[in-house]
Amino acid sequence: MTKPLIAALRRPAAPTFVFWSLTTLFGIWMIVQYRNQWYLIIDDWTMLGSRIEHLNQFGVDDFLLRRHNEHLMAGMTLWNVGLAEVFGLRSYTPWVVTVQMGNVFVAWIVYRFAQVLNVPRLLAAISAPLFMIWGPFTTISYWAPESIFVVCLALVMLNYWLATTGEPPLKREVIGAMFSALAIFIHSVCVAVIPVLVVVLLCRRRWRSSIITSIPILLYGLWFVTYQRLPASNRWTGTGSGDIYQERNLQIFFSFSWRTLARMVWWHSTPAAALAVTLMVAAGTVITWRRGGIQRTIVMSSLAAALVYMAGFAWSRGYVTMNIFKQDPPSRYAAVVALLLLPIALVPIGWAAAHLHATPDAFRHVTRGLGLSLLVVAILASVRMREDNDAAAIPYASQTRARILSLADDALLYSYDRDEFVFGDNSWMDLTIRDVIRFKERGWL
Repeated sequence: MTKPLIAALRRPAAPTFVFWSLTTLFGIWMIVQYRNQWYLIIDDWTMLGSRIEHLNQFGVDDFLLRRHNEHLMAGMTLWNVGLAEVFGLRSYTPWVVTVQMGNVFVAWIVYRFAQVLNVPRLLAAISAPLFMIWGPFTTISYWAPESIFVVCLALVMLNYWLATTGEPPLKREVIGAMFSALAIFIHSVCVAVIPVLVVVLLCRRRWRSSIITSIPILLYGLWFVTYQRLPASNRWTGTGSGDIYQERNLQIFFSFSWRTLARMVWWHSTPAAALAVTLMVAAGTVITWRRGGIQRTIVMSSLAAALVYMAGFAWSRGYVTMNIFKQDPPSRYAAVVALLLLPIALVPIGWAAAHLHATPDAFRHVTRGLGLSLLVVAILASVRMREDNDAAAIPYASQTRARILSLADDALLYSYDRDEFVFGDNSWMDLTIRDVIRFKERGWL
């Protein structure tokens, strides 16, 4: 059994086979585990509730472009409403399947960037798919409003790849800018890191490329001075996290940042976890800096983008998260930063394997051993961390599903007050009896 496996891993195409096999396996795992356990919550109901109301009252442009909290989330709105229109709301399977498709793309971006940084292909092929199941990222694996954070960043990173590799033709530059525009359309938080790419292009005196890459930022600017000025789509405007009292200072920035780094590797933030991430990234930075060329550029860009994200998260949510909600940074923040830093953190592992064993055969043996050990440890750790998270989160989603389906099947539904909120005074669940009736009339329930 062991010999055929080792023989297969020696083939030149083995890393590619391993990557696609693991992404397929992990995707099926997440679908099977969460298709009946998770359901639509919080942000989903704003898009399916008050936004549908806006469609009837103000037209399709308001339905798509009115802000969600501070953000443009037109693509996420289409994602939710489109799936509901085709599959209805009784099953969560279509949502978790599409999330896996997005996460496979994210894993592929990690795989490609790790190879550019000279990470051994097999190690990259094993590490990148772990992004889909990694325990600390929790809801990234199955809930679309959080998974789009990393999907949108991956689209911007694809733009980076297209725009900075060699001297790309005009068509390639335009396609890259379109990927960034799509990312902003899905969830606009990713717009914050596109200027990093523009600066890289300006430093290379790539004037045409920098202008084309700036177009998505200009489009976002037009949205910001128009639809962003309107009240949020939520019926509970004034109680969103963006409207709560904030404090902003360096202490909050540093505290929130190290906790975000720590959440990349463990369910709870600890200084030891943050230190481990920092050391791995620092080692990878030193190694790639000495190599120079495109590797140095990618690493410096990734570090700059990670800093921009952490500063933005600390500015907009740091005080609220740590001081009011008394929580660690959420999984979506950790996953976004990890997407930028994971390829860098893998560099010293590959470097050590190459320098500890000079001969090619020994190097391949060490790489296989490291990769397989990482795979086993990561899967076991993810299973353990998911148990803790699911024990706390799944009952909430299950109760939400039960409430919606019981209302939909209630013979007295049409006799209830249509302006009554389905979940009572829970202002985060923006859904009324009128919305449930609308779902039934549209054939969604």
